Amino acid sequence: MGRELAATVQFALTPTPEFLPVLKVAVSRLAEQAGVEEALRFNLQQAVAQACRRTLEKRPREAGAELQIRISRLSDRLEIVVEDDADACETTEADLFLLNQLLDRVVCEETEQGKHRLTLVKYFTRVGSQQ
Repeated sequence: MGRELAATVQFALTPTPEFLPVLKVAVSRLAEQAGVEEALRFNLQQAVAQACRRTLEKRPREAGAELQIRISRLSDRLEIVVEDDADACETTEADLFLLNQLLDRVVCEETEQGKHRLTLVKYFTRVGSQQ
């Protein structure tokens, strides 16, 4: 229980910061649909923007490069997966500290295909529930 998929939004974006507002809106909208309070939605927006911004800063602007983002709203949490073709996961301690203040779980890993994957998870309580 607690793992029911309610909605998923996927993006394949060129690695430019102009798309960050689109991601922030998508995160906020999925959290709002789940009944998440406004302050938590704001934290989620800040976390995804920070994670993507740092990823964009670290990678060269290569032709054909893409940033893969999947935002999944499950019954008990929001999961945001940011994946790119970077050689390694280079998240700094400061980045991780900030993300861990805003989120419940942050996982940085390298996939078998050599991609950098950052998974951000925030568990939530629906407005009006007793959790």
